[in-house]
Amino acid sequence: MISQIASLAETRIKVLQQAKNLIEKTRDHSSLAKEVCSVLDREIEMLNIELGGEFLVGLRKRMLNSFAKLITQSSSLTKTGKPKFKVNAQSM
Repeated sequence: MISQIASLAETRIKVLQQAKNLIEKTRDHSSLAKEVCSVLDREIEMLNIELGGEFLVGLRKRMLNSFAKLITQSSSLTKTGKPKFKVNAQSM
């Protein structure tokens, strides 16, 4: 059971790092994008020190809300008519 929990944590850390890398590669360097990256880093750090999920509930809610705002903000069009943020769902 402990090895399954460790494996799930490792998988989540990889997904969080991929999400952070994706955000960092975009042209969007807004304070909201920086906040999302900061929250992602915080959860990665907490998972690395093996804090239980009950300690991460609030952080995950904040991350979800911030990430949803970022996606909404980024899906709007720039002055050139091109999306500021585009994700290829197949690459995820």
